[in-house]
Order: sequence, then structure tokens, then C-alpha cells
Amino acid sequence: MSASRSALRCAEHRSTQSIERSVLRLAWSIKNFGKKYNKKMNKNKGFTLIELLVVVVVIGILAGMVFVTIGDIQVDARNARRRSDMRAIWSAMEMYRIEVRGGRGYHEITVGGTPARVTTVGISPYLDPLPKDPDNTAYYGFHSTSGAAHFCIWAELEGGGVVTASEKGVRDMPSAPTTLEICP
Repeated sequence: MSASRSALRCAEHRSTQSIERSVLRLAWSIKNFGKKYNKKMNKNKGFTLIELLVVVVVIGILAGMVFVTIGDIQVDARNARRRSDMRAIWSAMEMYRIEVRGGRGYHEITVGGTPARVTTVGISPYLDPLPKDPDNTAYYGFHSTSGAAHFCIWAELEGGGVVTASEKGVRDMPSAPTTLEICP
């Protein structure tokens, strides 16, 4: 029996040693895994030139789209102001015609220069001073005397066309009117 016990002890000892070796190998692998991982990360610590170029190109495209959109918004805003100014001028002329002239004739419109720019200071007391174009220039117009049956003032729109204010109201046109009588 002692021989079989001794063989059994030997087998147990070998299996214990085998288990101990396996545990030690596993512990060493876990311990060194972080070192190997960090060595790999240290080699790939930055971005490649291609990645940086792709990011710069994408940012450039987005910035270009934003600048184009902002430019269109500013043009639309200036054109909206021109339309609003024409409505204000038309309103003031109508109030003057009804309240001051008793429904007969409009305020005098004076012009000067080539092309004819409106030099009338204001339509007192309704619109004083007369608004100016967003480019800080006077609007265009035709001369009309006080009490005249017609008036015509217009502004050129950015992108083409004009907006007119006349006794007939405020309207958009493809081009500037050529005479006072045919101003829409």
C-alpha cells in the first residue's frame, strides 16, 4: 500500500504543480496584457495625415455652405427693407392725398441727378425723413408737382427687378419704369 500511496502522492503533486504553473501563467498574462496594450497604443498615438486632411476638407465644405446661406439671407433682408420702404412711402402719399389735399393730388416729388434720385426730404407730417435705400442712397423717381394725379418712386432689387410705389400701389416689376404715366 505504501507504493500505491506514494504513486498517488506523486500524481497529486504533479497535478498541483501543473495547476500552480497554469495559475502563474494566467497571472503573468493578465499582468503583462496592459503593458503590451500600452506599447501598441504608444505607437498609434496621433492622427494620420489623411485623417487630418479629410477633417479639414469637411470643415471647409461646411463653412462654404454657411457663408453662401448667410449671403443670401442678407440680400433677402435688404430687398425686404426696400419693399417695406415702398409701402411706407405709398402709405404716406395716400394719407397726404386724403387728409391734406382732400382726396385730390399727391405730395410733390423732386428728383435730381442722372439717374433721377429722389431729393424730396419728406412727406410731412407722415413720413419725415423719406427712407433711403439700404445702400444709403436715395431711391429713384420721377418729378411730380404738388397736387399731381401721379407719382412714381422705385428701388432696384438685388438679383434683378424693381419694386415701385405709385398711385396704383406697391408692385414688383422686371425693370424700371420709363415714364411717370406708365408706372404701375
